[in-house]
Amino acid sequence: SGGKVEVSGKSGSIFLRSHDGELVLKTIEEHEFEVLNSMLPHMMLYFEQNQDSLLSRFFGAYALTVGGQTLRIICMSNVLKRPAERIYDLKGTTEDRWVDPKKGGVLKDKNFTYTMLFDFDLRKDILQVICDDSDFLDSVGVMDYSLLVGVSPSKGTKKAPREVINGGYGGSSLSCLEGSLRKLDGEVEEVELQLGIIDFLQCWTPKKIAAHWFKKSTIGCFHEIDTEPPAKYRQRFYKYFLTKIEATTGRPIRSISFEGLGER
Repeated sequence: SGGKVEVSGKSGSIFLRSHDGELVLKTIEEHEFEVLNSMLPHMMLYFEQNQDSLLSRFFGAYALTVGGQTLRIICMSNVLKRPAERIYDLKGTTEDRWVDPKKGGVLKDKNFTYTMLFDFDLRKDILQVICDDSDFLDSVGVMDYSLLVGVSPSKGTKKAPREVINGGYGGSSLSCLEGSLRKLDGEVEEVELQLGIIDFLQCWTPKKIAAHWFKKSTIGCFHEIDTEPPAKYRQRFYKYFLTKIEATTGRPIRSISFEGLGER
């Protein structure tokens, strides 16, 4: 009790956050339920070997049938365990990726006119995890995922740049970090950043393929469309964060290499 109910504008999903902010219940479609069921064994093995993964953790999946109607619900970790002043949903695309900030909702790629700054080693670790996570999602055939970024003012306390706030539910040491945001004019803002990869239950289906070719021949002429095959989606996702996550030092860095994407 004491949780908060929210409705997602685009997907129409219903969200219920636990009172302590640690967990989220979300309604999903039947095809997403099936995708989760098929990828869970692979995900368990992946998490065992990649404990700093930024992929949101699932703790349960349920189907409730009443009067012939089935409601499918998942229980997962809440990426934003602390209140955030601004929230960005980042995919590395430009199609329908701007929202009016005055509405007070989740912002998107074209609203994110910043570069995230971390020390050299931390930046390298974050990019490695994003690379590994997107590589895993490609291997199980999913796309259309996002990096959710919660931005809050820095508390100004002297502490390590990374801090685990998983509340005992398991999570990445990269999920809550002290860092900076650099604006286009060069001004730097000290902030606390919460990070997590979400919405990775969309497979490359015939419907997605049809949407891909339709968009390619229309808005694809002047937009980076979101409907791309898993391998292309993974590559673009990682390349986007290479440009959006930089080191605070002038020390040169080479990008993480994975199949289909060479070193920078």
